[in-house]
Amino acid sequence: MKNPIVIVGAGGLGKSVACLLGNLGEFEIVGFYDDGQIQGSHILDEFEVLGNIRMLQEIQTEISAVIAFGNPGTRKKIWEQLSTNPLIKFPNLIHPTAFLMNTKRIQLGSGVVIFPQAVLTTDVVIGNNVVIHIGASVHHDVSIGSHSVIMPGARLVVSEQLEEGSFVESNYFKPHSF
Repeated sequence: MKNPIVIVGAGGLGKSVACLLGNLGEFEIVGFYDDGQIQGSHILDEFEVLGNIRMLQEIQTEISAVIAFGNPGTRKKIWEQLSTNPLIKFPNLIHPTAFLMNTKRIQLGSGVVIFPQAVLTTDVVIGNNVVIHIGASVHHDVSIGSHSVIMPGARLVVSEQLEEGSFVESNYFKPHSF
């Protein structure tokens, strides 16, 4: 039996998360919650918008949720709102093609989403509710604060320490300064 999960956010990132969940195979998408969508409408012609975020916050049954907004401030606000309900769980979603080189020395918070082809090396710390997008790489001694978004192809190196709510653009790279 697959684990039921809802996606919070029905925009582009929400659609990508639905695809990721389909690749994982261990979750069954129950539907979406989004304040900006009409309840009863469908995303990807398949998944129903079940209501707004307040409705999810008040749910009375245990459910897993993934926050799928690309704006770190919005991610944090929704995380704080939904975390008040102990029945809502935030699993880590890691695509099978993501490569975590030294899992013993990679710390992941809750609700972390890691897309295909991402690479994490060693001595990496990832906070809660972080998105690491397609093809991003996070090298040794990097720390990423909660609610951050690392866009496709970004390369984090040189012991970078990203604060909570950071947004790193696609193809970002900060060269070494020896």
